[in-house]
Amino acid sequence: PGALSLTVGDVIGKGMSAALLMATVRAVLRAVGSQHTPAAAVQFAARALDGDLARSGSFVTLFHGHLDMATATLRFVDAGHGHVVFRRADGTLEEMQPWGLPLGVLSEEQYGEGAVTFEPGDLLVVYSDGLTDAQPELRNKEALAALLEPGKTASEIAEALANRAGADGGPLPDDLTIVVLRRPPASKSE
Repeated sequence: PGALSLTVGDVIGKGMSAALLMATVRAVLRAVGSQHTPAAAVQFAARALDGDLARSGSFVTLFHGHLDMATATLRFVDAGHGHVVFRRADGTLEEMQPWGLPLGVLSEEQYGEGAVTFEPGDLLVVYSDGLTDAQPELRNKEALAALLEPGKTASEIAEALANRAGADGGPLPDDLTIVVLRRPPASKSE
């Protein structure tokens, strides 16, 4: 209660084995996420999945966070994911540090935790590389941030980015995930 968990991950690979591995990562994080900090949950998941990841020869990039709704503070871990933009209401971009290695790269990796507090009008976009594969110019985070219209809701922003990725009407080059969190601007009466 009073918290929101956010996890976006991407298994390196395709097909059923990658989907099963991601489902396993999801299950582990769901099992431990509500009782642990984001760093402890990711650390636990990395240890628990080390054998599966080693056998598969794969790894998982992951952004995992907990948003405290009362304080608007997001505590997070970026395990090699990197596809994250945090834009303040005034348009400035804030670097989401620290970064760690993807799960499965180094079994002894120690994951650090970052935190950011949402002020009115701030927004966070977490996405998969399917967005940048479909729109290579969006690898530049400033270019992506320029598309985030301040007057739009989180769902309108996510929809606009998804529509842009599929603008040519053909199949997407990779799976596409876009999550947008936005703290509404303060009303003018406040």
